[in-house]
Amino acid sequence: MLTQGNQIAVGLVSGRIMIRADLSGKKVLVTGGASGIGLGTVGLFARLGATVASNDLPGNPQLAQTVADLRAEGLEVLAAPADLSDADDTREMVEQVAVEIGGLDYLINNAATPNTTSPIPASDLDATDEPFWDLLLSVNLRGPFRCTRAAAPYLRAARGAV
Repeated sequence: MLTQGNQIAVGLVSGRIMIRADLSGKKVLVTGGASGIGLGTVGLFARLGATVASNDLPGNPQLAQTVADLRAEGLEVLAAPADLSDADDTREMVEQVAVEIGGLDYLINNAATPNTTSPIPASDLDATDEPFWDLLLSVNLRGPFRCTRAAAPYLRAARGAV
């Protein structure tokens, strides 16, 4: 990956740049942005010049720390805490982000929960119950639906994308 200003080039083939982007002025919301792929996505979009709202659970110290670290690099990143298993919390977060950063061009639905710290063997299906599945479905399936639905008016206005 090569950087020059707000441009990042990736995918060098025979010394030629295959992908180049400058997202200056674009506004992005990334869910699950405090770690892993979400954090990588927040950093990449911000380094490309976008203003990025990073969502994660309220009270997650990683969210505040990663936002502070990226801002210390001079990047335009803000925290957008919300519990995506809560419909009202999700809608309010998306609306607040859109107002604070002046709209939305891109929504990256990345948040998910395994709802367990270790894999559950297929032989132990008793380890799962209705509340376990309710949380999985609420965050991993309904969460992206809720975010997309709340972001739709802003994305339409910007001719943006999910």
